[in-house]
Amino acid sequence: MTLQQTAYNKIDMLSDKDLKILLVLADELLRQQNIQENDDVEKKLSAFNELLEIRKNNPLPVDFDFDKARDEALKEKYGSFT
Repeated sequence: MTLQQTAYNKIDMLSDKDLKILLVLADELLRQQNIQENDDVEKKLSAFNELLEIRKNNPLPVDFDFDKARDEALKEKYGSFT
């Protein structure tokens, strides 16, 4: 039996409470080794940078009224509630 199979069998016998503790421990070990789970940080950062670039290339007017724009968009999408 491989080491991974042995670990899986032992993990399979743990209660939910014990599993939570094990996950915290595993997260801490990975953090100490500078190994991060792939949570698409690069993808999110790239999308944010694209938004910043769009904002830089298409600035809003100084007198832009965010509340008015939001209200108009809501009215267009949902109609008038009055």
